[in-house]
Amino acid sequence: MYLWGNFGPYVTSYYHNLGDPNAHPKTAVAVIPTCISLLAVWNPVGVWLMKKMPIKAILTIGCLIMLGSIYISSFMKSWWPFYIIYAFGFPTGIGLVYSIPVILGWEWFPENKGLVSGLIIGAYGFGAFIFSFVTTALANPNNESVDPVTKFFSENVTKNNRHMFDVLIVCYSVLAIIAV
Repeated sequence: MYLWGNFGPYVTSYYHNLGDPNAHPKTAVAVIPTCISLLAVWNPVGVWLMKKMPIKAILTIGCLIMLGSIYISSFMKSWWPFYIIYAFGFPTGIGLVYSIPVILGWEWFPENKGLVSGLIIGAYGFGAFIFSFVTTALANPNNESVDPVTKFFSENVTKNNRHMFDVLIVCYSVLAIIAV
């Protein structure tokens, strides 16, 4: 979710280069608040499910929703279908699993809840930091700039979107398997 600020311009440029006038920075900024809002909706559901289901089942379901939304959205050929699948599916999956490591950490280290929370939430942000370098290297390996007139990346950059999403899905899948 936090990675959108890095790869969002590549995705928006991709749909712009496909000829979709809806793909614009003015519509792309809606991804983050949509994701944060839905994360806030699904987060308590994940916590509630911890009392009803095995934790591994919740992690599996959440990770599959998250991975599936990235995978399916990456095949969309216009902006709004991409936005709906990515910005609604991704935070749903993440929201289901977001608090599980924090709560488990509190159970293991009840005297250090602040430290545990900080380390886990910090790790989420650190992941976005690391993957920002990965997505940039994949999407824009020659470090091209946006066109000064259109403010979009060229097709030479956006043709790498598919590969970027494929690599992210593989990396996230490995991390999800380790988590489960």
